[in-house]
Amino acid sequence: MPISALAFLILTAAIALLWSHYYLLWADEFGPLEAGSISSIGRLIHVQLTTPVSVEPLGYNVLIHVLIDLFGTSAFVVRLPSIFGYLLMQACLFYFVRRIASERVATFALALPALMGAFSYGVQARPYALLLGLSALAMLCWQTAARRDSRRTLALVGLALSLAMAVNTHYYGVLLFFPLCAAESVRVLGRRRVDIPVLASLLAGMAGMLVVMPFARALAQFRTQYAAGVNGADYHFITHSYLWILLGQEDLSVRVQHLIGFGIALLLVSLIARFLGLRSWATLQLPPAEAMLLLTFAALPFVGYLLGNLVLHFVQPRYILPTVVGVASILAILMAPLLRNKTIGRILVASLFVAIAGAGALHIRSARRQAQATMASLRVAPATQRKLAMFPGQAIYVLNPGVFAVVGYYSPDPDIRSDIALVYSQYWEMQVQHIGYLSRVAANGQAAGIRNIVPYESVSNPGTEHLFLLYHNPWDWTDQALAASHAQITYLGQFYGGDLVSVRFP
Repeated sequence: MPISALAFLILTAAIALLWSHYYLLWADEFGPLEAGSISSIGRLIHVQLTTPVSVEPLGYNVLIHVLIDLFGTSAFVVRLPSIFGYLLMQACLFYFVRRIASERVATFALALPALMGAFSYGVQARPYALLLGLSALAMLCWQTAARRDSRRTLALVGLALSLAMAVNTHYYGVLLFFPLCAAESVRVLGRRRVDIPVLASLLAGMAGMLVVMPFARALAQFRTQYAAGVNGADYHFITHSYLWILLGQEDLSVRVQHLIGFGIALLLVSLIARFLGLRSWATLQLPPAEAMLLLTFAALPFVGYLLGNLVLHFVQPRYILPTVVGVASILAILMAPLLRNKTIGRILVASLFVAIAGAGALHIRSARRQAQATMASLRVAPATQRKLAMFPGQAIYVLNPGVFAVVGYYSPDPDIRSDIALVYSQYWEMQVQHIGYLSRVAANGQAAGIRNIVPYESVSNPGTEHLFLLYHNPWDWTDQALAASHAQITYLGQFYGGDLVSVRFP
């Protein structure tokens, strides 16, 4: 790997480490942290099979558990797989594209993901960046096995393991089989015979789904409740996905989405035509099977749209994140004519380096400001503190799982960290939100032994007085529940953007 490629890897790692340092854990990152903090792997398996507290497959939760056992609980530790996964993806992209084009083009492919919106998942304790790394590793192993007739045992084993690990990192890792099988089908047609070892590796990777299936069935308890608020995916999902993956932006008006969708359709047609035409360039080594692999990776949003409507009736752009490896590779290869010129190539690579450094600095500054604002909101005002002193040792009940997790982890007051409690009620959640997902997650957390999680029905006993942190929004059913109980509410002050109150049940 040349110095320029190493420089981009080091730059990406530096940005990820600093960004992660200032970027506070948020609600969705606490699920893997809680699952990974379970006392033993045996207990973790039991919990995920009976009362799952994390919606991720067992493989990802076990990895977090091992890291916590080795290095302790911290945001940095639980985000290590994501940071490593994103760097692994970049390195694999370099070696994959270098076999097709030049080192400069490969360096460009390595660098591009650091400028994409998907980079945000490279600093979060969620499985998507690790899935990206495993996707690129599977792609590289398949290319190695496809281009060699001998000495490819390591590549074949790597292909099987990376696929098996991918589906055990995120359930949508199963989508990786679509581009790989499509590419291998093109290769079989060209060779007019089946490559048995490669086929065996693909099948061995698919066998990883056998480990996933019992845990997926355990999550079925959420389906009927969660599906109440789900209507499938519309065609805007495709433009959402590309906008988010490339720019980190998907909240645009329908009219703008229509224009972008039309533009993406034209661009896709032209890219396919030009991409396939690149085979005639003497400087490129792009077999038809590898062209199919990249094109199908880049087209995963279309696959996700069909899957979300015909099978699962729900899909999010982050589920088809491996699109990044196809888009980055294709964009870099299309830049090959410009990058072939030494002077222009150096200018483009240097400009990309500056752009990544600048964007990284903005991300770090934004994360630092948000962290400062959050920590400031977690400080209790002196007047509120005096009122709280009248309720020593009393739990502070909150409905929002994100608030419960953040306050319990980051509050500078140790008493508040220990007193914050999550309250849940399937009855009231269904009455107000018509979705029982959060109450089921909370009930499972209580059954799994997570402290300070209690049902609302055990709190609202007549003649009792409790502290509540209220957020008056459409997703918070506590206002309706307290009104139905004719509870007497005494305002104590503001805390973390909510109203801290004393509630007396008559």
